[in-house]
Amino acid sequence: MQLVPRTSGGASIPRIEVEPRFARVAVPIAQEVFRRAVAVRADVRGAPRAGYRVVEITVEPTTVELFVPLDATVEDAVLTELVDIEDRRSSVRRLVPLELGDAAAAGATEVLVTVVIDLIESTVRLSAAVRAEGVDEGLELVLITPELVQIELRGPAEEVARIEGPLEDAIADVSGLGAGRHTVEVSATAPPGTTLTGLLPRIVTVVLTRPAPPPESEEAENGDE
Repeated sequence: MQLVPRTSGGASIPRIEVEPRFARVAVPIAQEVFRRAVAVRADVRGAPRAGYRVVEITVEPTTVELFVPLDATVEDAVLTELVDIEDRRSSVRRLVPLELGDAAAAGATEVLVTVVIDLIESTVRLSAAVRAEGVDEGLELVLITPELVQIELRGPAEEVARIEGPLEDAIADVSGLGAGRHTVEVSATAPPGTTLTGLLPRIVTVVLTRPAPPPESEEAENGDE
C-alpha cells in the first residue's frame, strides 16, 4: 500500500515525501455470522372437534434465509410459533411469527400458515321398501317389482352412524297411468343431515288392473223375472 501524507481532515499534503513510500498492511477479518436457507415447519398442536379432521397443513414460503452465528447449532428447519387448533371446526389461515432463537431472518419474520379442517364423512347403504303413490280411482296395484331398493347416503360420520334401517319408503309415482304394465322411476328422500348419493335400481315395474265389476246377486236376478 502506498503511503500518502494527509491532514487530520483527510486532505493530501503536497511537497512532502514519505520514506518508505510503501508499506505492507494486514487487516484481520473474522466472520461472525453466516447465511443459511432452512425449511419452515408449522408448529400445529391440538385436535379438531370430534367428527372433524385435519386435511392439510401448508406454509408460505416453505423456506427462509437466516443469519446464524458461527458457534450456533442450526437445525434443518425452523418452527413457527404455536398454532392451536384444539376443538376447532373450521380452517385456520393466518400470518405466524417464526421462532428464530439465536438466528436473525434475512427477510420476512412471519409466514402464512394454513390448516385445512373438514368434516369426517362416511357412506352407508340401506334398504327401503318401494311404495306406489297416485293410483287412479278405479284401478288397483297388483304388482311392484322389485319391492326393495338400495339407498346410498353420505354425510358427517356421526350423523350416518345414527341412521338405522329401514328407511322411509321410496316412492313410485303412478299418477295418470292406466291399466297395464309400466316402468316407473323411483324417488327417495335422505334423512336430515345426509345426502342421497345413490339409488339402485332407479326403475321399477308396476302392474295396474281395473277390477272386474262384482257379479249380480241372485235376488237381483229373481227380481228381474
